[in-house]
Amino acid sequence: MGAARRRGRWPRRCGRRRGGAGGGAGGAGGGEPVCADPGRVTLRRLNRSEFDNSLRDLTGETSRPGRQVLPDDDIGYGFDNIGDVLTTSALHVEGWEGAGRLALENSLTAPIEPTVTTFEAEQLFSDVGAANGDVWVLWSNGELPADVELPADGEYIFRVGAFGAQAGPAVVRMALLLDGQELATVDVPETRANPGTYTHRFSTTAGPHTLAVAFLNDYYMPDDPDPAQRDRNLLVDYLELEGPYGVAAADPARRAALMICEPAGPDDTECARLVISDFARRAWRRPVELSEVNRLMGLVDLALAEGDGVDQGILLALQAVLLSPHFIFKVEVDADPTSTTPHPLAPHELATRLSYFLWGSTPDAALLAAADAGRLTGQDLADQVTRMLADPRAIALVEGFADQWLYTRAVAELDPDYDLFPDFDDRLRAGMATEARLFFRDALQHNRPLTALLDADHTFVDERLAAHYGLEIGDAPEVADAPGFHQVDLAGTERVGLLTLGSVLSVTSYRTRTSPVRRGKWVLEQLMCSAPPPPPPNVETDLGNVDQSLPLRERLAQHREDPTCAGCHDQMDPIGFGLEKFDAVGAFRLMEGPHPIDDSGQLPGGTPFAGAGELSQILLGDRRFGRCYTTKLATFALGRGIEAADRCHVEAIQAASNGMGLADLVQALVQSPPFTHRRGEEERD
Repeated sequence: MGAARRRGRWPRRCGRRRGGAGGGAGGAGGGEPVCADPGRVTLRRLNRSEFDNSLRDLTGETSRPGRQVLPDDDIGYGFDNIGDVLTTSALHVEGWEGAGRLALENSLTAPIEPTVTTFEAEQLFSDVGAANGDVWVLWSNGELPADVELPADGEYIFRVGAFGAQAGPAVVRMALLLDGQELATVDVPETRANPGTYTHRFSTTAGPHTLAVAFLNDYYMPDDPDPAQRDRNLLVDYLELEGPYGVAAADPARRAALMICEPAGPDDTECARLVISDFARRAWRRPVELSEVNRLMGLVDLALAEGDGVDQGILLALQAVLLSPHFIFKVEVDADPTSTTPHPLAPHELATRLSYFLWGSTPDAALLAAADAGRLTGQDLADQVTRMLADPRAIALVEGFADQWLYTRAVAELDPDYDLFPDFDDRLRAGMATEARLFFRDALQHNRPLTALLDADHTFVDERLAAHYGLEIGDAPEVADAPGFHQVDLAGTERVGLLTLGSVLSVTSYRTRTSPVRRGKWVLEQLMCSAPPPPPPNVETDLGNVDQSLPLRERLAQHREDPTCAGCHDQMDPIGFGLEKFDAVGAFRLMEGPHPIDDSGQLPGGTPFAGAGELSQILLGDRRFGRCYTTKLATFALGRGIEAADRCHVEAIQAASNGMGLADLVQALVQSPPFTHRRGEEERD
């Protein structure tokens, strides 16, 4: 194989230690697991959400420009933040550059007062005509251009002073042009004795442009007996540009957050250095070297040399900061890349891991200060986790982890058959997505036990979703930061926990009907980490070969008569049957067409159940659920797949949080060696 590296595939040391002190989980055989290898994470770039969140926290930009210009991120191990699959292309670089520039310009733009720029025509040049005194004479069809540099997107006024040497049956005709495109066409009946002024208001973008006037209807008749009627010409006195209008200045608070000092003048490089140093430290998530700041200051010097002023130089330097690999990538360094000896992450590397795990964004000032002081271990680290989970930015853990773990992110793509589900609309779709996020966030914020995800007796609905579920809001408390949503009690209903969330039930269905197979597979894959194998090649999977008049349960029974199908379907179908009283858009029902619904089932181990409530209780008693959840959370937190050799770490994390809540599980994970340590990778032939 030569010297090629194989990431994460070398055997990892994981054994059991007898007696002694230290953390870890106990287990059969006594002692506690010894997890000697924390693993390593491939250098990871920011995914699209992390990029937008970081821009928001660095510049105040909330329009999520990355989502508009960057391609979708690849998925690995069920998540979009996995280092091994996050590719980088020219399209990414182009998107980062444009989005970063937009965010900075929206933060730094100072008020722009409209100005008037006048171009005397005789001082311009054209291939047609010539200067004559204080005018330019266009004596045949052609253009007189003027190049301009516009300071901002906005509205401008193009004004032209002109008159005509009239001849022939028509008056002089003139066009006003921008970059060769016609803005307006006007008659010019005036003469030298009474020149005219022609105005057109237009919108355009910042940057270089060309204004021009064009003579359109040349006329020359040398044999005309009236000398005044022989030659028609356009005479231009001046071109004038006024503007911009309608340019909104940056929010002063956003500018102040970036400009920790205001330049005393157009060449105040000392203030520029302070601004650039502060921004680079926050964006690169670590202290910056003097040499790095000096290189960035070179862009300020360049701007000053070009006569652009210090503000433009600062803008260029901050753009460079946002295009640097130190911002785009979460850099972690091994002193010896070929050593497999574990070592702690540097404090700022750990701060970065923690911030992007919990907030999907860059560390804040408090977290950077803790890293500066080396206070990110033990109780200090636990205190930071507690603080960060209480911050509104922790919604990123819900949107980044829970939305992908539960597949509820796919609600945005739901397209149920309108003829069968005419009541499904965008408001219901949005309500389902919000319900799922509020449900998980509530469990996390209140440190509810992991089991509460399966047996919760409450959910969160607005009026539209409550009507869909057949629930009454009554005097249920409203969620403080989710207008219109209320926490409602599910006691006495068929709904319980996450298995009966409308989003989960809908994304595991087809457009036209439910799918016990999909629902059962979802439970096995996402909640138990026990995915069934894919169907064999050339096996019919759409039930097209069974009697379509039968109830779905009986159609699936016919399908399982094929021995090549039975093995997997015996695992999936019974689980899905327990959810059959909820249709393809999550509404409760008792009938499937003319057939009463039977939601009973029997799991492969022989355990019988009926309905979602009893199914949830069975899953609660399955040790795979806790292990699977911990594995999924660790995968998201680390940005890499969890391998067989990581089993002892997963056991230790579970043991450390045993009997406690979801927030405790986060704490245990953050304190674990895979999160706080890494190793190099030995090169082997």
